[in-house]
Amino acid sequence: MYGRIRILRLSDAWVQISSIMPQKRNPVAFEHVRILASKALGHSQSVLTAAHNTPFGDIVDSEDDLQPLVFAMTAEALRALRLFGGVVANCEVNIARMAERANAEFLSVTELADTLVRMEELSFRDAHHIVSAAVRALRGNYSPEAMVDAVLSANALRTPRAVLLKALDPVNFVEVRRIPGGPAIEPMRDAIHESEAEIVSTEAWLASKTAKLAAYPKRIAEARQSLFAGTG
Repeated sequence: MYGRIRILRLSDAWVQISSIMPQKRNPVAFEHVRILASKALGHSQSVLTAAHNTPFGDIVDSEDDLQPLVFAMTAEALRALRLFGGVVANCEVNIARMAERANAEFLSVTELADTLVRMEELSFRDAHHIVSAAVRALRGNYSPEAMVDAVLSANALRTPRAVLLKALDPVNFVEVRRIPGGPAIEPMRDAIHESEAEIVSTEAWLASKTAKLAAYPKRIAEARQSLFAGTG
């Protein structure tokens, strides 16, 4: 249902069947998102390249050439965002399979080394050496229990087994990283709130500028009428 890895499934509206394999679902929407984003980046680089040697006080000469690039850049970026939003809004995520894979590999052993630093007062170099040796000993056959057994059997440690097992829990791995920009819920929520506040501020600025632009024809007409009345 989800392909070999079975993590993400796009709705039928956003895939294209293979020209040779009837069972294949090509995620072409993502390919178009990538291309549109690349086009937007290309236009933005064109703007910077075209204007890099333009004197600060003489921008009128390049204005007509830069505006099409800016408009095209914005249009392609918006297309990429709308397409990506549509794909994500209609996809299915196999959360259980993601959790299974996160628990099936050596993804969280870095936190095991960090735990040894905190609990055993080791340098990270020494903790890294201990965990690395355990990884090699397992020869790719990972399980949290086997990993902890490998660490404890080769080293005299004070840290309880339960603490070492918790260090390998992918959920714990995320939760303990609460620094700004980290993946834990708190910094992620802060980042979302910051982005939402920025969006509100940007929308308010845009509404203000749009209102001024809408008012300009009337202001110009009033100024023209006042000027003509003064000359009469």
